[in-house]
Amino acid sequence: MSWTKISFNLFVTLTFLPVFVYFNGSGVSFDALGGWDAKLSQSILPPLPISQLLVVFLSLLFMKELFLNKFIYIVLFVILINFFVLLLINSMVYPRFITFAIELLNLVIAFIVFNIANKRYWCKLSFSYKYHSLASLAILIGLTSLFSSFVLNLEPTNFVSKSIVIYNFYEYFSVLFGAVFIFTLIYRRSSKIAIVFYFILFLFFYHFSNITGSRAVFYSVLLALSSIGVLQIIKYIFKKEVPYTFVFYFMVFISLIYLIGSYNNSFDYLDQSVGERSRMIIKFFDSISFFSLFFPATNPTKASIFLDGSLHNESLEIFSNFGILGLALVYTFLYKITLNRYKNYQSSILIIFIFLMGLLQLNLFHPFSSNLLMLLLSIHINNDLNLSSQ
Repeated sequence: MSWTKISFNLFVTLTFLPVFVYFNGSGVSFDALGGWDAKLSQSILPPLPISQLLVVFLSLLFMKELFLNKFIYIVLFVILINFFVLLLINSMVYPRFITFAIELLNLVIAFIVFNIANKRYWCKLSFSYKYHSLASLAILIGLTSLFSSFVLNLEPTNFVSKSIVIYNFYEYFSVLFGAVFIFTLIYRRSSKIAIVFYFILFLFFYHFSNITGSRAVFYSVLLALSSIGVLQIIKYIFKKEVPYTFVFYFMVFISLIYLIGSYNNSFDYLDQSVGERSRMIIKFFDSISFFSLFFPATNPTKASIFLDGSLHNESLEIFSNFGILGLALVYTFLYKITLNRYKNYQSSILIIFIFLMGLLQLNLFHPFSSNLLMLLLSIHINNDLNLSSQ
């Protein structure tokens, strides 16, 4: 195996692995679970996936390119202006704002460095090799988790050892298998091994979604699968693909519909937490003003939302932290990093999946899932091969 293939598989493995590091003041540990673990009170930093170390390493390696990237400066400007407005209005800056700002910056940097790595080191690898490696490594991680549970008799939240706990266990597997399943499916080949990959990935996705109760990603995958069917039917009837730009703006419209529905308590029946988020959304928009559309810190209810928790909707979180300008910035970023002009169909399905996942979860703003998605999108955006979209 060549060094190019070894480095690609190593990077994918480090991005996929469910190993989370946290510093407890006296050393390094890997056994924190979720946001309520008592051990986290002793932590200097929040638990970070080892993929974050990979992003830091690549950032140092490509520091010159990052300094020359204008978009990073635009993101920093939006963050800083809202930081100073928040400081001016409240005489303090809430930790949740700092965390979300760092996550937004990490989202952009992760895509940039993965994109550079793809162009510089892995451009000679065939796309077929790349997505088969993605599927194989994801399946291997799933098998390792099952081995840990049924052979080593560990808790489902453990990975290989009692000292290694999957920090975001309730989202990790659904995001991993959901994203890799959709990614490999839209670049499918009609071969026996490909069919085996799809079948195993979906079985793992279904199994782990059930035991973790991760409804948001599960529904997102089902809706994305439905979208694949709809787009194929339209292509069959009209002999023409739906333009990516239309699909993108339609998903922005769906996000708006979700906002209106949440404001009217239309989705409370889905889950108790959805009802709680609806009440936070109502409180936020009942106090909104023209000025707070651009600087959310001026909204009098924003401080209580920082303390109460997250709105658990990516568009709303961006808007409630960075206003319309921040939302437009992130939408522009997603549009550009998902669009591959040679792959209209694949681009459309990926943007549908990302938007749908973001309705109930902050996948783009959790280090593990954002790094994973940015790796997949960097591979997608660099795929100029003439693969069939069938």
